[in-house]
Amino acid sequence: MPRGREHTEQRLIDAVGQIIAEEGFEQLGINRIAAKAGINKILIYRYFGGLEGLLDAHYKQNPPVVQLPRLNPDQFKGASIDEIMQASCEYMLMDFRLLRQNVQSLEYLRSDLLAHSEKHSNPLADQIEQETHAIVESMSGMVSSEYGRSVSAVMISALRLLAFMSQDKRTLMGIDLGTDEGWAQIEQAVRRIFHGLALAANESYAKNPDLLITSATRQTSSKVL
Repeated sequence: MPRGREHTEQRLIDAVGQIIAEEGFEQLGINRIAAKAGINKILIYRYFGGLEGLLDAHYKQNPPVVQLPRLNPDQFKGASIDEIMQASCEYMLMDFRLLRQNVQSLEYLRSDLLAHSEKHSNPLADQIEQETHAIVESMSGMVSSEYGRSVSAVMISALRLLAFMSQDKRTLMGIDLGTDEGWAQIEQAVRRIFHGLALAANESYAKNPDLLITSATRQTSSKVL
C-alpha cells in the first residue's frame, strides 16, 4: 500500500475516534468525517467502500471492549446456588463498571439502541450479544433456570440505560448516577436482586429435588462460557 494512502486512511480512522469521543456516535457521517480529517470524502469510498467499511476499520484498530476473563464453568462444580448467583452478580457488576468508564463503548451501544439497523451492523453490540448469550445459557443451565435469558435481558437493559445516564451525569430517583457514590447504590440494588433470585432458585430446588440432577447434568456437559 502506498505510504500516502496509509497516512490518509489513518487520518480518516483517527477522525472517526475523535468524533465519537467529542460529539457522539450519532454524529458520524461521510461529510462530517471528511471535514474533520481534512480529506476529500471521495477517498472514504475509494479506500473503505463507504462509511460502514471505515467504521469497521476503526473498530478493528481501536476495539472499545475491555475484555473480562471468561467465567470458567469448572470453578462452579459442587458450588451452591448462592455461590453461583454471587459470582454471576459480581461478574455483571464488574462488566458494567468497566463499561461506565469506556466512553467509546457507550457511544457504540447508544447508537445501536437509538438507530439500530439490520443493514448496518454495530460490531460492538453484536459481539456483546453473542458473548452474553453464551454466558447466560451456561449459568442458567447450572441452576436449571428457565428464566435466565429473560431475567438477564431485563437486568442488562436496565444497567445499560443507567450507564448511559451516568455518562450524561443524570440524576434518577435522587441518585446522582454520574458519581461513584451514586453508582455504588445501583450496585447494591443489583446485589439484592441477585440475592432474591438465589432465594427463589433454592425454593424451587426444595420443592423439586429432581432439578438437582438436571442441573448437575447440564453443568457436566457445559463447555467454556
